[in-house]
Parts: sequence; structure tokens; C-alpha cells
Amino acid sequence: MKKYMFLATLGMATNTVIADDTIVFSCFAKNGKQIAILESNGYYEYSFGKPGKPELVFKNSIKEVEKRSEKWDGVGAWYWEEYNLKNGEFYYTVYSAVNRMTEEHEQEGSVTVFKGNKELARIVCDRF
Repeated sequence: MKKYMFLATLGMATNTVIADDTIVFSCFAKNGKQIAILESNGYYEYSFGKPGKPELVFKNSIKEVEKRSEKWDGVGAWYWEEYNLKNGEFYYTVYSAVNRMTEEHEQEGSVTVFKGNKELARIVCDRF
């Protein structure tokens, strides 16, 4: 049931979820805004904002994102990954991690916005 509620929530947030889309990442910040990445037809679609009314939505090809991103190398208790998406001159680094060694499997996540090498903002996930 949780999975279906999660899918419905993401669908309201992006208004573009169809049968072939895959949720890659989704969480909510303390202010109730949702950070989400959806995979569809060779693209990652990033969205940020209130569910059903995203303030920012843009796409990057999966190939380009994978060239810019780092993935877990198999070492350590935390399984983690990053998605580095580009929107104009801004980069959005979405970070996701799960503690694979505990029963609780704690999660953490965030999005950090850069312009060049300068960090402009960082939003930490409050709930998943």
C-alpha cells in the first residue's frame, strides 16, 4: 500500500507519471516541498516544489547525468549515490543514502545547488 501511495504522491508532483516512468528518488524537505527525480524515455526529470505544483522542472539525458555523477563503490555501511543534473548554468546534486547494515535502514538525502563551484543552497530531506 505504501508503494502505491508513494507513486500517487509523485504523480501529483510531476503531473507526467505514466506506466513506463520510474521513480529514481523522492523525498520531502521540512517546508513540505518535494525533491524528485523520475526516469522516462532516456531522461531524468528533476522536480522541486509543493506536490502537484512544482516550482522547477527540467530534464537531462540519463547518459549525461551518469557522466557527471558518482555511485557507491561497494565499501562501507551506507549505500549511496548522486545524480548531478544541469539546468542552464546551475548544477543540482541530488544525494541519496541508505544504511544497509542496520535493521532500521536509515535514509538520508539532499539536493545541493551550485553555480560553477559556488554552493548556492542545500536542502536536506526530512522524510521519504
